[in-house]
Amino acid sequence: MERKVNIKLKLDGILSEEERAIRETFEEYCWRKITPLSNKWNRDRTFHREIMKNISGMFLEATVTPEKGEKLDEVSLGVLSESMGKKEFPISAFLTMHFAKLLPLVSNVETRMNYLEKYLSGDLVICGAFTEPGCGSNSASIATSARSDGNSYIITGEKAYISSPG
Repeated sequence: MERKVNIKLKLDGILSEEERAIRETFEEYCWRKITPLSNKWNRDRTFHREIMKNISGMFLEATVTPEKGEKLDEVSLGVLSESMGKKEFPISAFLTMHFAKLLPLVSNVETRMNYLEKYLSGDLVICGAFTEPGCGSNSASIATSARSDGNSYIITGEKAYISSPG
């Protein structure tokens, strides 16, 4: 049975003043910097790190540096994601932003700060590869594991081919 579902969210009455300001600032940036070039980027299949440099000053540092007391909450991150979709924001920038949000959860402060400086300057792209035979990209079903062994890690599991990560 096939069903067509058409959902339109009207967030204006729900978003806080800060969340609306984040959306307006980001959509204005996308309108000026992304929309005029998005067709060329999609055609050429290129990723422009300048984008990450620009948005890091606006929002990204707050998403990945909780020790500074700043945090972009999930609603605000969702608002940014919605804006990216409306403005044809390059998917690679979208994904690297979301993967970077995992850094505080999986690394210590020293390691995180080493990578964050490069990430926030636009010199590093963060990506993820979550595909295994039998579960596809369902990250909740992944069976691969890693355990520390001195200065190394022992990884047990199997990965499937992934095209064009990052």
